[in-house]
Amino acid sequence: MRSPVLPSLPVLLGVAVSWAAWVPCSGCEQRSGASPASAPAPAEGFRARGELRDGVREGRWEWSTPEGTVVEAGVYERGRRSGMWQRWDSRGRLVEEGLYEGGERAGASRLYHPGGELLAELAYAADRLEGEQRGYHANGALESRGACARGLREGTWTFFHEGGARSEEGAYRAGMREGEWQVWDEAGNRTQQGAYELDREQGPWTYFHANGAIAVAGSFERGARDGLWITNDPQGQRLAEGWFERGVAHGRYRMWDADGKLIEEGRMEHGVKTEVRRP
Repeated sequence: MRSPVLPSLPVLLGVAVSWAAWVPCSGCEQRSGASPASAPAPAEGFRARGELRDGVREGRWEWSTPEGTVVEAGVYERGRRSGMWQRWDSRGRLVEEGLYEGGERAGASRLYHPGGELLAELAYAADRLEGEQRGYHANGALESRGACARGLREGTWTFFHEGGARSEEGAYRAGMREGEWQVWDEAGNRTQQGAYELDREQGPWTYFHANGAIAVAGSFERGARDGLWITNDPQGQRLAEGWFERGVAHGRYRMWDADGKLIEEGRMEHGVKTEVRRP
């Protein structure tokens, strides 16, 4: 699970902005940090118990820790997993349960939080995530909702705060964010809006104060800040502006105090101040 670096303001802008955290990913089951068990049996060191017929697994098989705690169990038909399979952690807590057909995941699968609460409802076809997927917070509230195609997120996905309010929404294409995305805080205030192209920020992005006023605005080029970026206070007063090139402050900049008085201007060269003037 990777976390993209959101655009914090450079030192030259000198304004603190609280960004909403966001941890997207390309695989549907990865967002919550849980990864469903793959078809192979548990790693070496676990005890296996089951029947072999003509050298292949048949009937119910289970694996357990040396202490006797079962960590995985299910049925084989002619050496292939079939029907319901379940996994537990070393403390005996159910982690996952899902259906297999002909050795491949097919149909519904569920993941669980350590406390036993439902973590995710997944759907598989031909061993890949397919169709609608849902994730849940430990309090039972919906955490995410969207579809997968051929194992990757596809179409509109919506994410939610634990209190039920929407937190993020946008589209995926082949597992990558594409097009316009929006982010909201728990109170329902929009905090970010902009577009992605091939999973990287592209074009204009705007960040908002809680009252809806623009806090920071600028453009991205292939995920890096580029061109003019501005910062305002909640009343709309301009506090700073500066130019960026390939993600680095480069060019003229200016800064104002809360009363609108210019307090500094100068020039940045590849992130380093080379000219500074103060009235």
